[in-house]
Amino acid sequence: MESQQLGGDGRSVLQDWLLDTSPTNSATGLGLVWSTNFAVNVQYTSARRYYQLQRSTSISSPSWQTVAESKGTGTNLFFGVSADRSKYPSAYYLVRPSVY
Repeated sequence: MESQQLGGDGRSVLQDWLLDTSPTNSATGLGLVWSTNFAVNVQYTSARRYYQLQRSTSISSPSWQTVAESKGTGTNLFFGVSADRSKYPSAYYLVRPSVY
């Protein structure tokens, strides 16, 4: 069941559970957008999940470090990264949801 893919969106049932999205609705899902050069907008968060913003300075051999963590809001969640971007201007970012 965990590996089944029901919504036509490429996510498994397990991935949909982790994101707290509907496995039969491909329109829902986590989005990561730069709102400015100093803020990351995490779209479609769940109030039942925590989100870690992580950074790596290398995509070929990544070592991800947590930059910020916040509880989801049920809507969009913003992470300010101005201090981090000035220190690591060429960094890569990802968001990891977790169940609390």
